[in-house]
Amino acid sequence: MKVVTDGIRSRGKIGFARNRLAVLDKGDTKHLVVSGYKFSLNKTEDSIFISAPPGTVACSQLPSGEYRYHYADQYGGDFATVLERPPAEGFVPRALLSHVGELMAHGYSGYSVPVGMYGTLIATYPAPNTKLPENVSTDPGYLDGGWVVAETSPETRATYGLMMSSQDVLYGYTTVGPLSGFFLTSLIRATKANTTVSYGFKYQEEMSGVTGGISAYMRPVWGESGAIVFVPYRGNGAAPGGSCGVLVHYLDVTSDVTSGAMYTLPSISAATIGIAAGGDGVSIFYSLMGTHWPVGELPMRRGQFSCNQFDVCYWGPIGPSESIKGLVFTTEGTANLVDVILPTYNQTTEKPVITEVSPGNYVCEVIDVTAVAPYFQWKTNAVYYGSPFSGWLPFTHLGGTTLVRHKTVSYDGDEVRALVLLYDGGADETVLYEYDSLRDEPWQRRGRVCEGLPGTADVAIFGTSDIAVAMSKSSPVRWTWF
Repeated sequence: MKVVTDGIRSRGKIGFARNRLAVLDKGDTKHLVVSGYKFSLNKTEDSIFISAPPGTVACSQLPSGEYRYHYADQYGGDFATVLERPPAEGFVPRALLSHVGELMAHGYSGYSVPVGMYGTLIATYPAPNTKLPENVSTDPGYLDGGWVVAETSPETRATYGLMMSSQDVLYGYTTVGPLSGFFLTSLIRATKANTTVSYGFKYQEEMSGVTGGISAYMRPVWGESGAIVFVPYRGNGAAPGGSCGVLVHYLDVTSDVTSGAMYTLPSISAATIGIAAGGDGVSIFYSLMGTHWPVGELPMRRGQFSCNQFDVCYWGPIGPSESIKGLVFTTEGTANLVDVILPTYNQTTEKPVITEVSPGNYVCEVIDVTAVAPYFQWKTNAVYYGSPFSGWLPFTHLGGTTLVRHKTVSYDGDEVRALVLLYDGGADETVLYEYDSLRDEPWQRRGRVCEGLPGTADVAIFGTSDIAVAMSKSSPVRWTWF
């Protein structure tokens, strides 16, 4: 007998399919759908083909700290809460991405009580397996990628990570550091199915004498299997006086990730920055970067996003007037000063997070940062689509609901597709909606996720779904710590 399945879930239906095939008359064929599973039975060829419906996974964390993991075997059905645990018993990933087939990508940056230290998890996980590891440093379960901790394992040194999917390849970037310094070591990985290539680099070896901070950002190479990491670094102390500049690394991998290479591209010097911005390069750079790193420093006047084919723009206060400008760093070792447009926001309570969704098209999430400790309580106050170079249009969510998570599926400058988690206060429940701006009815309810309003949450689809395929081909860069 020939049996063909498309994953873990469909393999669990082989017994049912064999029983149905056994009662068919010789020469018969039968196609049927049962609970979303598709069966093709052929008595003549004695063959069975089974395919599972797309499924959905969500994660949430309550303001009290309790982690929850939610699973729906069929996209569009209500979720079951399959795991609840307090922080002392392990964690649940904060970031979810669609990967290949029934694999998900899990991301997390923060403190793990069972491990006893800060770390970043970026790894693949089989979606139908809902028994998540408690101690990610010792328990089996994650397939590729892994848990990265600070070099000296301090309890007070945080890590941060970035993850994205591009051309069916999961890319993860993690930056860590010792207790006595700032972020000085990084690791970038590319993963597809059960194959991973990893490259680590130590900034101590590339930047002699530098013990200051860095602020790395990863971006895709549109249409190719590869990722580029820009690493602005600063010298000793908080005030200008040390060395500074930008390192650029390019991870090139084959489409099946069986091989790869890390290339160091031309770096960008303080002198180059000074010429581009019309002043002292070191002073301009320190103003742009802030005293630490431009992610969580008040007032929220700094950020970064990808632009052009290979470049990254860091925006923030530049020059004596400290007006908000952008510095575009290129893979050719140059820098260019540009004007940037930001949506209206409160610099003391909100942070705009700008992400390129497709070439030249962006989403901007305005994040509420009033709950700065812990970071996982940051919420999205507003969403905009457009461009930091031409302007923004506000995205309007369903009235009478509270936005929990807005996850862009695709945006080409015209059509917006998104998965949106909304809290309905009247029913006291969080619900998944699918949004498509070109549909007659843009909003479609896709299942109840959980009771109550989470502090933060995320959602992703796996399996044979056009949304899952789109997001594994090209997902926006995702921070792993909020």
